[in-house]
Amino acid sequence: MKEVETSMFNRRRLIAAAIALAMPATLPALASAASVSADAAGGITLRDTGSETNAVTVTLDAPTETWVIRDSATSLTAGAGCTQSAANEIRCAQTGERPSAYLGGGDDAFTAPQDGGWIVYGEDGADQLAGGAGADTFFGGPGADTLTGGGGNDRLDGGTGDDTIDGGTGEDLITYTSATAPVTVDLTAGAGGQAGEHDALTGIEDVTASGTLAGDDGPNFLTGAGGADVISGNGGEDTLVGEGGSDTLGGGAGNDRLYGDTTFGDGNGADHLDGGPGDDRLDGGYGADQIDGGSGFDILDYSARSSGVDVDLRRGAPQGEPGEGDSAGGVEGVYGGAGNDTLVGDDGDNVLHGGDGNDTLRGLGGTDTLDGGAGVNLLDCGGSTDTVIAGPQDSVIGCGDATPPPPGDSQNPPPPPVGGAGGENQSPKPSPAVHATRLTVRLLAKTLRLGRDGKLALRVNASSAGKLAVALKLGKVTYLHRSVTVKRGASTLHLKFSASTTRKLRKHAKLTLKLTLGTLHANVVVKRA
Repeated sequence: MKEVETSMFNRRRLIAAAIALAMPATLPALASAASVSADAAGGITLRDTGSETNAVTVTLDAPTETWVIRDSATSLTAGAGCTQSAANEIRCAQTGERPSAYLGGGDDAFTAPQDGGWIVYGEDGADQLAGGAGADTFFGGPGADTLTGGGGNDRLDGGTGDDTIDGGTGEDLITYTSATAPVTVDLTAGAGGQAGEHDALTGIEDVTASGTLAGDDGPNFLTGAGGADVISGNGGEDTLVGEGGSDTLGGGAGNDRLYGDTTFGDGNGADHLDGGPGDDRLDGGYGADQIDGGSGFDILDYSARSSGVDVDLRRGAPQGEPGEGDSAGGVEGVYGGAGNDTLVGDDGDNVLHGGDGNDTLRGLGGTDTLDGGAGVNLLDCGGSTDTVIAGPQDSVIGCGDATPPPPGDSQNPPPPPVGGAGGENQSPKPSPAVHATRLTVRLLAKTLRLGRDGKLALRVNASSAGKLAVALKLGKVTYLHRSVTVKRGASTLHLKFSASTTRKLRKHAKLTLKLTLGTLHANVVVKRA
């Protein structure tokens, strides 16, 4: 009997030992597992400090508003704020904070959920990061990584190595934050990287990097990152931003927006801006810039300035603030800023917009549009029959039969007919006479989120049919969005906004729609979601 008990005991020891030896082949010891935790604000973080190979899939359990995080290659450890539902599964409450993952060394895989954008760092190794329908941010790190954005407006950064990057649907951005030398990115060829790198790019619309950047035939948002960048929009309605340094920007075909320095900043590089064909808007920023509008109706834009500018389109240089020394050619319109500006046209058809401040506008020859904006302004048509937008405080001289509009909305005049934001440009055209006596507008519905395509539905009721000008006001800057013919009585107007337009809402929590029908105006304030 004793021999039988001893035999059974030994068999149990052998079985236990065999199980212990077999376990590491499927799941590593928990001591070396990646951890998942939630901080005090509810932000979820997955972190692997080792070199294990992770294969993480995240889903959202919508009924319970819980992230379900599984790793099919290794075990996971639940940290603060999360619960362990299996050796390789963690559950964490979904919050408003963006969740993040740090995958450590090894050739890792990460699949983001369909809902909610994740920030994922692949770190060392050849990683495969796949996004869902949300706006994901992926950093591949060192190694030959594969990044797939999926749906949504994603930010993708492959890091060093020969990466394969597919933005998927949405307006997707590729960045090169880890680059130690200038990069070359060509969206038409689908290639990018530093010297010696060979990134393969598809489904990318926007680029932020220092070096040589070229767009494709679609609308692109191309931004330099310091240094002397060369940026070409090619076809499509593009936005090009040089940032710091002395940059060269070429809009190419299409109605483009060119900013020598940051859109809202104070860089002082000596930039060269060439709008190319199309109705372009050009802002060199501070510094002695060379600006060529090219063909089309182009706007020289100083609307971001707080000090007064002196611009005379009859001369090539100097233009801008005192001592700035810009040179400009091939432009037909000028936008002043918040200072006391002096804007002078030429013998062609010009649009001069003073903005804030006490401005002096002189149209000279041609059929011009003079808009003094706020302040006490002097508007001089030079004996021509021009379109004048003025308030009771303004002085209007030499304007022939031109008649200023009624003073009821002098501080919020209708915008001049210039290119719109984010590729929604319109050529300047005089509005036909409209004798409406009533204009009411009501917001019916909106889809307006930062960096995504937006839609608005408006209920318009007009006493007369005519051409309705719809403008967008962001801060102190007004852009013409579109013109549309409305019928007499009630009608529904649907407006669409590109992602590059809604991206500007990063600086503004709301936009104002300014609608003009003849001499009647209506404003609608829309807050972003």
